[in-house]
Formats: sequence, C-alpha cells, structure tokens
Amino acid sequence: MPRNRNKPVVGFIPVGGLGNQLFQLATALSLQKEQDGCLAIDMLGEFRANANGMPEILDFEIEKISQLILRRESSSRFTKLAIKSLLRLSNKRFSSGTLNHCLTLLQRVFSHLVSTMVGLTVLSPRGLGWDPSFKVEKSQVTLLGNFHSYLFISESVASEMRRELKSRGSTAVINDYERLAIDEKPVAIHIRLGDYLSVTELNVVNKEYFARAIEMVESYDPGSNYWVFTNDQALARQYLPQDLGTRLRFMPDSLSSAQTMEVMWLCERYIISNSTFSWWGAFLSDCEQPLVIAPKKWFKYLDEPLNICPPGWVRL
Repeated sequence: MPRNRNKPVVGFIPVGGLGNQLFQLATALSLQKEQDGCLAIDMLGEFRANANGMPEILDFEIEKISQLILRRESSSRFTKLAIKSLLRLSNKRFSSGTLNHCLTLLQRVFSHLVSTMVGLTVLSPRGLGWDPSFKVEKSQVTLLGNFHSYLFISESVASEMRRELKSRGSTAVINDYERLAIDEKPVAIHIRLGDYLSVTELNVVNKEYFARAIEMVESYDPGSNYWVFTNDQALARQYLPQDLGTRLRFMPDSLSSAQTMEVMWLCERYIISNSTFSWWGAFLSDCEQPLVIAPKKWFKYLDEPLNICPPGWVRL
C-alpha cells in the first residue's frame, strides 16, 4: 500500500535483543496509533539480527498491525558512536535533581547532534523505564531508548499485539505446541544464563528464587507441567528441583527467538527472569489473567527501571 506522505510517521531505532526491540516497537506503535500515522523502523543502531541480518523484531508480522516503512540508512562509525552515546545518556537517572538536570541538558545536545546527522527528529526518554515527562509534540519523529515500562504501551496496542502478532512462517510449528499446551496447561520458566552469568549487575536469579516460585505455583495447582526456556539447558537443570522429573519440557534450540516467544505465550503461568524477553513472554500471554512471578530485584545494585512490571505481578 503506498504511503500517504501527509500522514504522521513515528519511527524507532531498534537496539538490543528481541525483548528490547518489542518495548521500542510497542512504544512507537502506541504513539503512531494515537496520531493515526505510519510506523517506521530506522535501522541505525546496534541490534540483534535475525538470519537475514535484519532486526529480530522483523521475524514477527508487524505489517498486520501497522503500515510499515523500513528505512535502512547507512551510517558512519561516528554516527553510530553518537547514537550509542545518546542511548547511554538516556538510560541514566540519578536521585540528585541537579545531576539529572545536567544530564538532561547534555542529552538534548546529543539528541540535536544525532538528529542533524541522520536527518530525522530523534527523541529519547530519561532513564530505562517510565518517564512521565516524555512528550512527543511533532508528527515526524524517531524514538531512541529502551522504554522498559508497561506505561509506555497503550491498552489498545497491547490488545492488538496479543491478537495479531505472529512469527513468520511458523504456523505448523506453533500449532504443534498449541495442541501440547491444551493437554499440559504449562507453566513457563525462563532461566536466562549465558551472558547474564558474566555481568554482575544482571546475575540476579538463583536456585532459591526458582524453588520458591515453583513452590508458589504448586500451592495453586499441584502437579503442574513446566516448559523451560533457557540458553543453557545443561546448567538450567541445576537451577530446578530434581523431583519435577518428567513434568519438565525443555524448549529446543532450533526455534528462532520469535518462535520461542510465541510458544511462551501459550503458557498459563510464568516464572520469569530479570529479562525483557520473558517479560514479553508473560505480558502478551494468550491467558487472560496469568499468574506472573518475577524477581524482586531486577538488577543487583542499580535501581530497576521505573514501573517496569504491571500491577498484579508477584515479586519474589
């Protein structure tokens, strides 16, 4: 469908992995729907790519939700460095009002610099999570940030994502898991290992957390089946009670990130890690009111993103 050039365009620069990209997509969609405009993906940042070298978010059929424009701009090393610097500034938030004011001024300078370099109006929030002062007053903008809060996502966009967001070319695979889910009524457990073990700030969840979470699930529904989502199956087994035995089903590594997340949506209860991936696995669940258990601490020492978890999620 040809784009109406008079329509507002809300774009976003994808950065990070699929969970991060979903926060960026959902925030842009919420603004785009509000303005009755088009959605653009500006591939200028450092994103985790799919098998085709494109942002992992494109493994979902986004065009079923919104008219989509892909703007694959070439960018120099200096431009990429400026974008990375702006993102880092955007992520920081201090308790001191003076420090925050200074950072805000510096962020505006970098935002103007990046906007000039890429020929787009680039806007960033303050902090990793909710920023009540973040406002979009122009009709042609590009968002750069993490947006790690449910408050950036409108109810209508959340509902539409739950109904329409599907991974590409995965119908047969997902159908198989749908049939299994009907029989097993599974609990999703996401055990994020690998890179999380080497980053002190992210190495939060442990065996005690999963044991307590499973104990809570069993108090609601004894004998539950568990689907385990992890990037290290051998090590993940050491994080789980030995007596679960055949009630554990480990998800195969052969699934793409988008397929894995779509399978996660089939579950009825969730034990997540401090990970945006399993956050979205729970948030877009097919179950109307799933039990979601999340770690009390999102980071080891840093303040967690403001308003990251919706009301009703249990923090252990």
